[in-house]
Amino acid sequence: MTNLARRLRKLEAGIVDSHGLIRFSPRWWEYWNEEFERMQTGEDVDLTGLTLADIDAMRGMDRQESAAVER
Repeated sequence: MTNLARRLRKLEAGIVDSHGLIRFSPRWWEYWNEEFERMQTGEDVDLTGLTLADIDAMRGMDRQESAAVER
């Protein structure tokens, strides 16, 4: 990861999203996991404030968890 990308991630980590949550904090992960579970059941979910970087991070975390389970 480049120095600029690392600095950007650090900066974004302290920014509160539109739901009042700090990105990538435990509460943030919990909130979005619940929202995606609701969406999978067909409920209407507001994805306002969710960025592509957030989705990439979730997908990366999902892959890490899957790899850990397979071991």
